[in-house]
Amino acid sequence: MMIPVYAFLSAVLEGSRLDKGGRWNIHAWGETIVAISAAMAVGYLGYRLWLLGY
Repeated sequence: MMIPVYAFLSAVLEGSRLDKGGRWNIHAWGETIVAISAAMAVGYLGYRLWLLGY
């Protein structure tokens, strides 16, 4: 569950980073960190639901 979410979010945000330009664009890196955090949260939620038997 975590991998598809991360792949989707990273593809969307990587496209926006390329549009904004600049390797050291802090805002773009912040968006990437948010995407990774969201993917980890979804993965953890899926793992916890799996442990509960859903």
